[in-house]
Amino acid sequence: MTGRIAFAAIALCAAAAQSRASVVSAEMRKVAGQPVVHVDGKPFPLLWGAVAREKRPDGLPHFGDMPLTAVTVQIHYGAWHPRMGKYDFAAFDRVAEQYRRANPDAYFIWDLTVYPPRDFAKRHPDHMASDDEGDTSSIGRFCWSYASRPAVEELKEMVGAAIRYVEASPYANRVIGYRVCSGTTTEWLAWAARPGHAKDFSAPNKEAFARFAAERYPALENPHVPTLEERQSLDAPCDILWDRGRHLNAIAYMEYGSWIIARNALEMCGHAKDVLKSLGRRKLVGTYYGYTFFLNSTGRDSWRGHFALKELLDGNSGRIDFLMSPQSYSQRRIGDTCGEMKPFSTLAAAGVMPVIENDARTHRTFDGRRLGYHQAATPGQTESIVRRDASIALCRCSVPYFYALASGCDFDTPECAAVGRDILAVQRFCLGREIGRHAEVALVASEKSVCATPSLGALPHAETGRWTQTYGPDGAVAREPEKAALLNGEIFGLAHTKFARAGVPVDYLLAEDIADRPGDYKLYVFLNMFVSDARTRAAIAKLRERGATILWIYAPGRLDERSLAGMEALTGIAFAQMPEPTAAGVVVKSDGRYMGMPAVKVAQMFYPVAPGEVLGTYQDGRPGLAMSKVGNSESFFSGTWQLDVPFIQMLVARAGAHIWCDSGDPVEANDALFTLHARSPGQKKVRLPRKATVVDVFGRRVVARNADQFVFRADALSSHLFYFGPDAEVLLSRLNRQTTGGLE
Repeated sequence: MTGRIAFAAIALCAAAAQSRASVVSAEMRKVAGQPVVHVDGKPFPLLWGAVAREKRPDGLPHFGDMPLTAVTVQIHYGAWHPRMGKYDFAAFDRVAEQYRRANPDAYFIWDLTVYPPRDFAKRHPDHMASDDEGDTSSIGRFCWSYASRPAVEELKEMVGAAIRYVEASPYANRVIGYRVCSGTTTEWLAWAARPGHAKDFSAPNKEAFARFAAERYPALENPHVPTLEERQSLDAPCDILWDRGRHLNAIAYMEYGSWIIARNALEMCGHAKDVLKSLGRRKLVGTYYGYTFFLNSTGRDSWRGHFALKELLDGNSGRIDFLMSPQSYSQRRIGDTCGEMKPFSTLAAAGVMPVIENDARTHRTFDGRRLGYHQAATPGQTESIVRRDASIALCRCSVPYFYALASGCDFDTPECAAVGRDILAVQRFCLGREIGRHAEVALVASEKSVCATPSLGALPHAETGRWTQTYGPDGAVAREPEKAALLNGEIFGLAHTKFARAGVPVDYLLAEDIADRPGDYKLYVFLNMFVSDARTRAAIAKLRERGATILWIYAPGRLDERSLAGMEALTGIAFAQMPEPTAAGVVVKSDGRYMGMPAVKVAQMFYPVAPGEVLGTYQDGRPGLAMSKVGNSESFFSGTWQLDVPFIQMLVARAGAHIWCDSGDPVEANDALFTLHARSPGQKKVRLPRKATVVDVFGRRVVARNADQFVFRADALSSHLFYFGPDAEVLLSRLNRQTTGGLE
């Protein structure tokens, strides 16, 4: 051994020994009711980023001067596990050194996106996901069957081997967590197939579904993997509800498809935790999951998985610390809100940190033809989107996360770096003062209802009767007719952007969890509560007892027994069915405007029999928008699911919730922060819940002292963040002497 090699070996051993002696610990604890990462026992401000380094001209994994405190370390599984029993962890060392040099002040969150090695298909040909004609071709990813036990065991072996190597390495003290992923686009989900076909018809999947059905659907005869036609078939033209008896097999399979993905995610993350525990290490583990709100917005995706979040939460027991999903594609354009795909408030209440992997399309996207949709066109728009998305994350007590996906250089500008420094300073300041969130309005979505309704992707998008605001390549504002997928596109997409513009912070809840974590909201909006169980009905009855205002949409409880009695059992309101197909829209009595989609008639529509107050009517004059007093609750019903901002603002006011701003711009807020993204230019008046000193974070100035309201002027498509919590002027002083931040 030469002297140089011996010296290097000694240095490496010394570094490894030092690493083992001082390895960092990380865990999730609650601060002010919200899950917060703690590093070595202290709350840690997480400004998290990931970069597609192979797309960058310099090939380096960094964001310029963005002061990230954590980076996702990514390396393709084939580079370190080319075949069964073969590992090459030298690839880990090379990548770790690249990330260390490019991000000297950031911790690592190591990405373990794992798939069975390519030789798995030869060793286990019957365990590959196949379509209805036996085709096992991969669609985008290596498509093993989620029901394959050999595949799961090999994935666990990969994860365990990788963690053991990393934790024995000299850079173990940089690693605070692991992201364990798999499946299509690394986000689990169910496997796609050729157009016009469906998966998974493999023998392991058929057998696993039969066992699932025997346990949970004992009355189901001949359980089988449904074809695409079975998943899309309607009982009548434009009958968007299913007869549960006729479609029980498809309903059971859609629940199973989500259940087995949740089971695999739990098992994989649980194994990662077990390996860490065996090493005496305490670090974060998370995965992709939780698309309950937005995945089904097209109407096509109810069978693609991620509708078993309740199963995952109930079975978690500390296995999963964070759940991640992308930003909603329909809401990422400038002038809109930052769409969260998950019921983030339910996750937070359960101690799981929700994360949006925000792959904003910035003006630095080089290939606009491929990744340019909803893309910022100018540096100013990019800065505004970064401000908007990070500010909304802070107001939700969540984590600002940026993914430089399109070009790898998406955030490499001085302006983005400055926003990152401001956001990090505010996050650190709020953690020190234990700032929480107490929204008064909750949107509630039911994953069971998604599984109990047909895939409506075959139905065309239709005009809603309203205009949508669009933006040209130069940022010019235009209007065009708004279109959406029938039912799902409006309930799971448009409703959320309308609520964001109603001037109130809004929490997202999972309906199936409301019996365990109901929250304390003044207004509950049940978006798609078509099915329920006895526990959920009892929990909702308690909400009525304490006087919460409730909004029911379209057909609450209809699919429990396919009866009007089931609707009354859930809501406390007596309903009747419209005698013929009816346009899903109403004329609002207060001003005569139309709220709904006039171009489509729906086979099953309902109206309250004896409402206390009629607010709007269907085309034949029957009540389609009404309020009934049920116990201590004002319970509203809307036969249309296309709600507009004026109706939502009226509803919020009736519920007694605080309206922060009525300008129609997307807003968010928590106990000390308020953010607004200007859909239109002009003066904006903000009403605070208490008197306070208010600091304009990005403007670096005090805008009000001892005031419960303030006014500011906003340019079109600009984004603003205000702090009105304790020690506001101390925060301003810190912002004014801002440094680059980093590890502390």
